Amino acid sequence: MAALDSRQAKHFEDPETLHEHWQTVLKDTGFDVQTFGEELAERRQQREIESAGEEKKVATPSVLDGAVREAIDRLSSKSVRVTYDDVMTSVLNHVPVSEGSYGQARKAIDNAIGRGQLIAVDKNQTLFTTAAHVRDEARLAQLAAGLAEKRGGLTAPAGERGVLVQVADADRAVSLIDVRGGTQFISDLNRSIMAMASENKRPLIVVAADGAARKRQLASFGDKPGVHLMTAEEMKSG
Repeated sequence: MAALDSRQAKHFEDPETLHEHWQTVLKDTGFDVQTFGEELAERRQQREIESAGEEKKVATPSVLDGAVREAIDRLSSKSVRVTYDDVMTSVLNHVPVSEGSYGQARKAIDNAIGRGQLIAVDKNQTLFTTAAHVRDEARLAQLAAGLAEKRGGLTAPAGERGVLVQVADADRAVSLIDVRGGTQFISDLNRSIMAMASENKRPLIVVAADGAARKRQLASFGDKPGVHLMTAEEMKSG
């Protein structure tokens, strides 16, 4: 059975009457206008505090200079060559990013290049090495020059006809050789080097340029007895 609602909608012409009507309706629903206003003001104040905090997180020039130094350290521990983009990506991943951050980071990297922290190895200045690696190379060259005056006392493995025969004949404590070849050639050379060290009862120390190179050398030398595998950084700290 349906009933027709014949009640007429209320019409208010007086604003004060309308206000009182809605105050009554809200009161009946349990809505507290004063509490709502206080909560709204509190939320607005909290947003202002959070916004101010975000502004303080913007990376300053000194923060970016430090981030660039840390990025160079991180990257140089893994490789002797880094690109400009490598440094930029590492910096932006470790600082608060806001409008203008890219330009400021670029300026900080350019400053690092100007100070010699990054040294270009190509004419377009897109590929760099670090000052630390250059110092390591200088120390190594100095060490090699001193050891080259001492005798090596090595004999080549029987049947060896390659570069290791030249090393044995030179009879120097340090011999610098330029080796170029494919994967199989390098693998054969590594086996010959291990055989030479074993026959001469000498420990074999393999120094990799960086962490990435060390991982590649593990495939050839990692599980062989009498072989010590390290990076240039580990050799320096040792």
